Amino acid sequence: MADVWAILKKIGWRMAEGVGAIRHLKKKWSFIFLTIALWTLYFLGGYIGFMAFRETEIYGIREAFTILSAGSIGMVASPGGIGAYAFMIEKTMMLYGLNEAIATAFGWILWLATTAVIVFGGIISFVAIPFYNKKRNLETS
Repeated sequence: MADVWAILKKIGWRMAEGVGAIRHLKKKWSFIFLTIALWTLYFLGGYIGFMAFRETEIYGIREAFTILSAGSIGMVASPGGIGAYAFMIEKTMMLYGLNEAIATAFGWILWLATTAVIVFGGIISFVAIPFYNKKRNLETS
């Protein structure tokens, strides 16, 4: 038990150290704003995702926060959350009484929608970055 306590204490210390590092950032308020915006969008993705199926329309904010938490664990478990994210969402929604087939489909739809937005945004950023850098270089010279 002492080993478990030592591990948890070490994890807690490192998390506090990581949060404390924010104060050293040049644009800390931008970082905080973007972090909150990111998590808000993940939450809204789950909440709006409930409207994708008739069977999930009955779920609301509380369930959206629950799948946000479960999905976050799934994202950590495997690269990009592939498989693990959908599995965690499926099992969480089954706890709320959702049919297994619908819960599986719901988990995969949420994962696919999130991944598609990230890939699409990445492509747009990849195309836009030369123009952004060119403009920035002209302003500094």
